[in-house]
Amino acid sequence: PGAIKSLGLGDNNLFSDPQLSSAFHLGSSSPAINKGVKLSSQYPALDHAGKARVKNSKPDPGPFEDH
Repeated sequence: PGAIKSLGLGDNNLFSDPQLSSAFHLGSSSPAINKGVKLSSQYPALDHAGKARVKNSKPDPGPFEDH
């Protein structure tokens, strides 16, 4: 992990199984939950299913906000 940060990759990179429950949906115990990055000027308000893109303080990565 220290080497990864020294490369400038930051805390939002996931190097483990995202535990997808179905096509591009995160499972309930996924380590990727709330690991997305919100780019304020480029971020859509809704996900691909038409639900609010951010449910907590950070979005889920990928096309759907599941948790």
